[in-house]
Amino acid sequence: MAQFHFRVRDYAGKVSSGTLEAPDVKGATQALQDEGYIVVSLEKVEKVNVFKKISDVFNRVSVKDLTILSEQMATMFDAGVPIVDTLHGLVKQTDNERLKEILQKVAQDVEGGAKLSYALGQYPKVFSQYYVGMVRAGEESGQVSQNLTFLARQLKKSYEIRSEVRGALMYPAFVVLGVIAVMLLAVFYVLPNLLSIVQDTKVKLPWTTELLIGFTNFITHYWYIVIAAIIIAGTLFHYYRKSETGKRNLDLLVIKLPLFGSVFQKFYLAQFANNLSSLISGNVSIVKAFQMVGDMVPNVVYRDIFLETAEKIKGGQKVATVMSKSEFIPPMVVNMLSVGEETGRIDQILQKLASFYQTEIDNQLKGIVSLIEPIMIVLLGVGVAIIVSAVILPMYNLASTL
Repeated sequence: MAQFHFRVRDYAGKVSSGTLEAPDVKGATQALQDEGYIVVSLEKVEKVNVFKKISDVFNRVSVKDLTILSEQMATMFDAGVPIVDTLHGLVKQTDNERLKEILQKVAQDVEGGAKLSYALGQYPKVFSQYYVGMVRAGEESGQVSQNLTFLARQLKKSYEIRSEVRGALMYPAFVVLGVIAVMLLAVFYVLPNLLSIVQDTKVKLPWTTELLIGFTNFITHYWYIVIAAIIIAGTLFHYYRKSETGKRNLDLLVIKLPLFGSVFQKFYLAQFANNLSSLISGNVSIVKAFQMVGDMVPNVVYRDIFLETAEKIKGGQKVATVMSKSEFIPPMVVNMLSVGEETGRIDQILQKLASFYQTEIDNQLKGIVSLIEPIMIVLLGVGVAIIVSAVILPMYNLASTL
């Protein structure tokens, strides 16, 4: 018997999680469904293997690997290749050993009767909640290949943006390493010798020098406190992030961040519009579509908005009326949803909305990336100025007293 960690929702919309034992994924899914639950996610609990974890660190599945995998799956599904044959074919084509191993296990689970989304959901470190949700939405609407094509396009854009950011940070990062090396040299070697000379002459030290000296003394005498504080803070943050309250507060912080908050909001709204459009066009009921979209979104704040909307729609309220009450749903979205409800073309309206927000995200990210390098250079200039004033000014003051 294997152990599975599950996240389920009952028909009242309440989400709960826990663990259960079952022979396989199919058995675990059936057991939960027999109890009247809708399975949101199901993950097999693997035994801890230290050597395997170390191996996985050095053999990660990259965004590029996932992009190629999604494109190949979409192409083979479009060609009418059965899902099991598709997975076995991808195992042979994949060069990444970690991904090859995962696909073999996914193929075994699917052969055993599990849905593709449930099989992929067992590997959350490789296939994100959003990725699995998109596959599940495709299964419900009969548009798996279209959703995989969309995922490949999104992953490709993500890869391109990361490459641009990495390229923009390459030069500043090199300079930062140089500045850190100079600062460490100054703090631990230059300043102590300089301090012994300056103290004898009673020359007044600049505030930058006093600051660096204080920092040096603290690190030298209390280094163990600094290390302990970092470990404790990291551990507390890890458990806080895992808690429901912590996740909610951090997700709220993400969408309220200056500059980046609006990007995240548009990203979640683009996901919402695309997924809901796909589900509705696949003849999934509006209530179930909202529930599925809520389960897909990784942000707790938006998840609650969509699940609450599903409950209110079930009670007879209109989509636009319910969503207009949330501060995180822009008036434009509400107006377009209202038009879609009145005209009966809500899926088409949502597709236009998704396209609009995707364009907005691309333009905004390009602007942010273009600002990274000049901002880093300014910050580096400030850092260099502090180091120079801390080391050079005392020497200049000392020379002027002679």
